[in-house]
Amino acid sequence: SQLAPAATLVAQRSVRAARWAARADVLSGALQAVAKMRQAVFLAAVTSAARPVRLRVATYNVLCPVHKSIKGGRESDDDALWLARAARTADFVAGVLGDSDAIGLQEWFFDQRWESIFREKLPAHRLVSSQRRGCHPHDSSPRRDGLA
Repeated sequence: SQLAPAATLVAQRSVRAARWAARADVLSGALQAVAKMRQAVFLAAVTSAARPVRLRVATYNVLCPVHKSIKGGRESDDDALWLARAARTADFVAGVLGDSDAIGLQEWFFDQRWESIFREKLPAHRLVSSQRRGCHPHDSSPRRDGLA
């Protein structure tokens, strides 16, 4: 039947459109995070305009536990694993990047315990985050990752 190839083509185009929409959401979230960081940088510059300004900016990918595959599953399924890695990662970020004025963290995990670990290790920094919109591609659950 000629309808089968047409239906397949429509389905393929629908999948492509959904992928492009998801990419647009990711870009939109990233742009919002960049705008927030620019605002913070501007405010820091304005408040210290009387003296020379040196701004140190760092970025690091913390690998959100929903993206890390382990033993046929996701790290986010095992609290003990991701909590231990969060503590190690926060120690690293604080030790190596902690003297930066602004730190951008990609693949942020939106879980209160994750956030608390980083707040504790980086007390001099203000946390601003942007959660991704849409559904997770693996299980269609709401996204739990973003930027901080």
